[in-house]
Amino acid sequence: MSTLTASHARALAIKHDPSEEAIYDHINKICDQRIKDVTKKSEHINFVIPGYIFGLPLFDPQSMFLRLYRSLTERDFEVYRTDKPLELYITWRKRPVKPRDLQKPTSFEKLSKLRREIDSKKSR
Repeated sequence: MSTLTASHARALAIKHDPSEEAIYDHINKICDQRIKDVTKKSEHINFVIPGYIFGLPLFDPQSMFLRLYRSLTERDFEVYRTDKPLELYITWRKRPVKPRDLQKPTSFEKLSKLRREIDSKKSR
């Protein structure tokens, strides 16, 4: 059994990458795993971007929402936002039936507007 030294602890801290990119990768892996877990049972999921993840630095959930939305649409998923903040409806059907209460942002400007709405609700 080896003893932990201060230099070893510093090396471990340097190895840990708490950047926004690393946090996004972590959230993306969680989403991908949920999709894999559900594919045999269903053709869609609702995925909520977590407000924080224990053990990781704080991050901006709205920016993660936008990045995950872009990433999923680039990978040919149909992605809709729901009326709940930070929740995505993700489907992989060829021609999904669009639920009545879901809205699909068609441009980055609409996503930016959504972000401003969420920020204004938080500040109240």
